[in-house]
Amino acid sequence: VFRRCNDHMKGQILQKWRERIGTGRQVELHDELAITFASFLQVFGLHDFYSPEKIADNVYQILETIPRQLFERSTYMVDPDREVKAKLIEQMRTDLFVIVNQKHDEIGLGQDTDIEPDDLVGHLIVANKTKTGKAPQRLSNMITNVVDDLMTVCLVMDNMVKQMCMIFILLEHEKEIQGKLVEELRAVDINHHDDLQKLVYTEKCILEAMRMAPALLRGTRNYFSKGKGKIGKYDIPINKIRVHHSEYMMQMDPKVWHEPKQFDPERWNGDFTPPPYAYVPFWAGQRGCIGKHLAMMLLKITLSTLCKNFEFNQMFDKEKPPVFDSRFAVMRILNKVSIDVQPVKS
Repeated sequence: VFRRCNDHMKGQILQKWRERIGTGRQVELHDELAITFASFLQVFGLHDFYSPEKIADNVYQILETIPRQLFERSTYMVDPDREVKAKLIEQMRTDLFVIVNQKHDEIGLGQDTDIEPDDLVGHLIVANKTKTGKAPQRLSNMITNVVDDLMTVCLVMDNMVKQMCMIFILLEHEKEIQGKLVEELRAVDINHHDDLQKLVYTEKCILEAMRMAPALLRGTRNYFSKGKGKIGKYDIPINKIRVHHSEYMMQMDPKVWHEPKQFDPERWNGDFTPPPYAYVPFWAGQRGCIGKHLAMMLLKITLSTLCKNFEFNQMFDKEKPPVFDSRFAVMRILNKVSIDVQPVKS
């Protein structure tokens, strides 16, 4: 996976960046990165799916259907565009179903001519159903499960887009940190997976950005007990309740984090480990994100390749600078992330 993603980033994706940037121009970083991360889906086995530009646009529209703010479900339910966006989701699922079904036939799962899967789509098929037999219903359910997984992959790519945008936003007034970050990214050649471990300062900056501005700002968990329960110091009066929690507040708690509003990569020095559940950008436990290692890999590959080839200078509107709105469950960046991009001169 690393080799394919790294080659794709240094090849086709970088070439598209060079074509769009030319001798230099100002871009809206979120839009550019949305196309970049959508391009990785081609490596995962979706090369016959939509173009990266169309995927990026569809994902943006789909995420707009999420309630505007927590508990504001009334406006969501009567949203006049909701039906249109529901049809968009259904069309994406229909087209993915065709791709997964074709891939299933290609690898011959359940037959004597099984072919080892060579991409994410194939591995998801194997993981969801090792032997499908001849039951059409079981095959249909398996393909539906894989489509669910792929829709999730398409949507969470936007999390990485926002996370990378936040690095540039948070570093606007931290030029010394930004300079040190770029220096490391340009000094380390990424040719093998083990090379990613050399990006020590880069990882600190990513971890700190995810602490201050996690892509998922809040979530919910269902709590069950046979009688009255207790969560921490709080009594739960009934045996079934939905508990809302805020990753953002947990990761900005001054009782845990020294000067939490300060972007400080050095807090991640040495053997520092946050207290349990104090730092959960990928959540934790059984509900932890199984794609966190893939996400970190793609962020490092993308930062490394782009910073080696381009100079990035923040050109934010002083009256309307880009900020993220902490009222939402999924991060939303308000205002344009305007960046001046210039090719690096050898």
